Amino acid sequence: MEDPIYLSVLGYLAVLGTLSILYGAFWGVGRLHKLWLVKRRPKAVAAATTEAVTIAAIATAVALYLDEEHDAEAGIVTIERSTRLYSPWSSKYQNFTPTPNRKR
Repeated sequence: MEDPIYLSVLGYLAVLGTLSILYGAFWGVGRLHKLWLVKRRPKAVAAATTEAVTIAAIATAVALYLDEEHDAEAGIVTIERSTRLYSPWSSKYQNFTPTPNRKR
């Protein structure tokens, strides 16, 4: 029979080794993803090339678009009373498992 302390130490080392390998793998994937994002980033356009009039026109167009997107709501909520008092959505007995029929 193996020594229990030996098995415990071996188990802890296996877990720690696996976790360190996973940490290294995720760290490497994160670094690769960060490098990939830096390469895909578009080049910055110089601020001097866009005129103030162009920026104002774009801002006005965006503001007008966002104003049209939202309609004015009436703010009225209508609640109608139901004529029946029984509502099956809240009945608890329908969730029970039916009792099986015994054959005798």
